[in-house]
Amino acid sequence: MMLLLGHTGITLALVRGLIFKAGGVRRFDLRGKCGWRLLIRTFSAGTIYAEWLFEALMEGVWDMDASCREPGLAYKAIPEKAVYTYEDYCRLPEGAPYELIGGKLVMTPSPGKKHQIILKRLLKLLDNYVEDKDAGEVLCVPRDVCLAPTEVYQPDILFVAKDRLEISAEDKVNGAPDMIAEILSPSNAYYDLRKKFKAYEKYGVREYWIVDPEEASIEVYELADGKFRLAAQKEKSGIVSSVVLPGFTIKLEDIFPS
Repeated sequence: MMLLLGHTGITLALVRGLIFKAGGVRRFDLRGKCGWRLLIRTFSAGTIYAEWLFEALMEGVWDMDASCREPGLAYKAIPEKAVYTYEDYCRLPEGAPYELIGGKLVMTPSPGKKHQIILKRLLKLLDNYVEDKDAGEVLCVPRDVCLAPTEVYQPDILFVAKDRLEISAEDKVNGAPDMIAEILSPSNAYYDLRKKFKAYEKYGVREYWIVDPEEASIEVYELADGKFRLAAQKEKSGIVSSVVLPGFTIKLEDIFPS
């Protein structure tokens, strides 16, 4: 689909389809005062799907107003490969909706309203508690957590204890946070319940909360002897408590929209 703004001489291409061309994951970035970006991803069949598109203007493909033209087109290519690493991940545009899971670049669509409401409420309660106790720092998505060269996630909420704040650098968290909370959505449930669950366990996240908006439930897992064990589980109503943060409790009715 294409939208034409004729009187300005600008053609904005709003693409939701397949463009046939072989290659790897490519970044087309026209920075400057116009700041146009286009991220295109190649699937194994050799088709490129414009799956993340802000405002795509590419000279030679779509007409661009002369005032927005840049002398050069910054171009970076991520070669198609079986396993991607953090080095590849860093070549994506800032804010690109991807996580690096098991060496695969996995797109993470924007969550829905219910997800956002739950995130806001849980984040507020946790952050207030941690600040009041001067226990460390609480951050939320998007914040890169680098567990390994092939495992870079953006958990919904994370907590790093005060005595481990050295792992929280300006650009990312280098290692396992003390606590992570993930809010399930249709697009991420498989990864949160399986792939990420195993990685958080393997790399030493001390406490993992799985929040399910559809079931209005919270499961709290505690790391014990290298394995997650279910420490608390409530659905619809009741109170769950943190193991890592003694005294921090959540009433389910305060989290889930009625």
